[in-house]
Amino acid sequence: MPSLTNLPFQKQLAEIERWPADKLRGQQFHQLGLLVEHTLRTVPFYRSRLAAADISGAQRIHRQWHRLPPLTRRDVQSAGNLLQSADIPEAHGAVLSNTTSGSTGVPVTVVGTELDARFFKAFELRVLLWHSFDFSRKFASIRRFQSDVACYPEGAMATSWGDGATFPFPTGPAAWLNILSASVEQQSEWLARQRPDYLNTNPSNLAALIQTCVDRSVFIGMSKIITTAETLSPEVRARARDAWGAEIVDVYSAQEVGYIAVQCPEQEHYHVQAEHVLVEILNDENEACAPGEVGRVVVTPLRNFAMPLLRYEIGDYAEMGEPCACGRGLPVLRRVLGRQRNMIVAPDGQRYWPFFGATGFRQIAPLTQYQFVQTRHDAIEGRLVVERPLTPPEQEALRARIQATLPYPFQIEFVFVPEIARNPGGKYEDFVSLVGENLATRR
Repeated sequence: MPSLTNLPFQKQLAEIERWPADKLRGQQFHQLGLLVEHTLRTVPFYRSRLAAADISGAQRIHRQWHRLPPLTRRDVQSAGNLLQSADIPEAHGAVLSNTTSGSTGVPVTVVGTELDARFFKAFELRVLLWHSFDFSRKFASIRRFQSDVACYPEGAMATSWGDGATFPFPTGPAAWLNILSASVEQQSEWLARQRPDYLNTNPSNLAALIQTCVDRSVFIGMSKIITTAETLSPEVRARARDAWGAEIVDVYSAQEVGYIAVQCPEQEHYHVQAEHVLVEILNDENEACAPGEVGRVVVTPLRNFAMPLLRYEIGDYAEMGEPCACGRGLPVLRRVLGRQRNMIVAPDGQRYWPFFGATGFRQIAPLTQYQFVQTRHDAIEGRLVVERPLTPPEQEALRARIQATLPYPFQIEFVFVPEIARNPGGKYEDFVSLVGENLATRR
């Protein structure tokens, strides 16, 4: 398999991103045609859906594509292995599996290939090149790792920013801290010891970190911060500049599909990574939104031949943007309105970033959707949508699994509901705290 992260490939990406929008679109639909023909041949799940949309292959796909109904998370959850290809091209490499709940509380498992993973690494490097990171500097990450990895107080250290597939050249050192192992106050103490030049974390955690450092008169100066996994508010951007002198580089991605859009190097809006994903912003009538309109994000990864996700509705909303003055032909998202989590407040007042995704709930009980709400300092309400009533042993096992993900032995109270609706902003949240100051970023 050819390398996708070496500098010649980055040079090729730099050329493609300057193509006119219509040329980029044509190349996308060429790749989409290959994917659809593979899907028709090897994934029976789609045959009736594609036939109903009058899509029988690469021919006329550009005109008929809008007729294909979006694929929801519930569809993916229900279909399971039926979405997987029976004949994955050998050249795409090994099959990789990924389970996520996203921000909808609807857990899904998606498989991809080594080729997918290499494109992910290529776009990870592209972000750093776009925004002129100095690879000789120190890079820190505060994010989720496995429970026994990079734990507070030391975290983990490395002599480079990542593996050789992502960084095919020498870099400075890196430091990592598991966000599940450290309160915000402990994270700030760790950062003060590490003194990195760059940081990667999620927006709500960053907001809490900045506030903690301001309250304690701790200055942590750094050049750039990469934010991922949640929506980013203008207020957090401004606070990062004022408190730490840092510019934020925001990345919009999803575990199921990889990089979706990346902040422009010259503006604060986002460029769709169109070489690898087809992104549509649709209104309630499933029509394409015009610039300035907000709609549902529908994504088609163009090279996942292991489990094609054709017009996958990931549960987020975004606003379409005008073509960018920077000269890149990549489509523009003016704002991303999806994915939000709040901070959990422990009884001692310390705050933590909760994580309920990929926790194996469906291995215990038939949950189809869930949301957790902190109603008191010592209690969390689990709002569950289930396929059938849960048995007492299932409830106890589920309660134990939930408590194992939390920093304090909260009381877990279950409430069974028919559906978990979107909030007024059109989003789902898998965790909401009704206790103390709400530090979550919002749009």
